[in-house]
Amino acid sequence: AEQNQKLSYRAEYAALECSASIAKQIRVMRLRRGLSQQELAEKMETKQSQISRMENPLEARYTLQTLAKFADVLGCKLNVTLQETVK
Repeated sequence: AEQNQKLSYRAEYAALECSASIAKQIRVMRLRRGLSQQELAEKMETKQSQISRMENPLEARYTLQTLAKFADVLGCKLNVTLQETVK
């Protein structure tokens, strides 16, 4: 049970770390393109509040489809990898 709890904490931490990285990348790419959250929302066919949530690592939830749409709209490449972790 303790081992499963350690794995759960590790997985949760990894998910938060990934979410923070994605949120930052979305914001950086949006700003590099000179877009406001409202302008990006219009291109994504969503609301500005949704873009704000996507840029907040504590609120964001992403699907591959949504990330692919961000990549397309922002003119960048989506790259998803699984990496070995140090145990």
